[in-house]
Amino acid sequence: MKTVALAAVLALSAGAAQALTIDFDGLPGGTGVPLGTYEEDGFTISDLTNGWRQGFAFGADAPSIFTGFGLAPVEAIEIVATSGGTFNFIGYDVACAFNPCSLETMGFLGGDERFSTQSTEAIPVGDFTTFPSAFPFVTIDRLVLTLDAPDSNFDNIELTAPQVGSTEVPLPASVLLLGAALGGLGAAAHARRSAA
Repeated sequence: MKTVALAAVLALSAGAAQALTIDFDGLPGGTGVPLGTYEEDGFTISDLTNGWRQGFAFGADAPSIFTGFGLAPVEAIEIVATSGGTFNFIGYDVACAFNPCSLETMGFLGGDERFSTQSTEAIPVGDFTTFPSAFPFVTIDRLVLTLDAPDSNFDNIELTAPQVGSTEVPLPASVLLLGAALGGLGAAAHARRSAA
């Protein structure tokens, strides 16, 4: 019985962190007001290019943020944990008024780039499309999302809850931990069947 309890604890400790969604429900301005810096769910979102606006008429679940009125500059936002700490990027929703949309996602830890992805997407006009992260298990402390398309939106940015003061457990170690837990459960079940 002790083996089963230990295996269960190990399996649970290898589970995923709590996910949070930045849905921009607390935006303080009106449609078209510059985004500036905004805080939600323990994260600070900063407009790096001064082109992001608050939008209340359109969103995967309105409100959302959008790039400036008919302009086509490259626009970027930065997301960090407000009190410091690390997190994981899970995915986000994107809408584009014109196609194609060029997207870039960059994650950093301690100033070092941990991942970078670039893609050009044809998104149905007027619809939001969810883009999952290609690196949901990579721990970061800063996320930069870039969009090169006029009149386009970001919404529902999904991240894990910030972990302040935690040390990163590399993916191979967590996989070994999960494997050990599952092996322990299997051994316990085998011992029970042998004893019967």
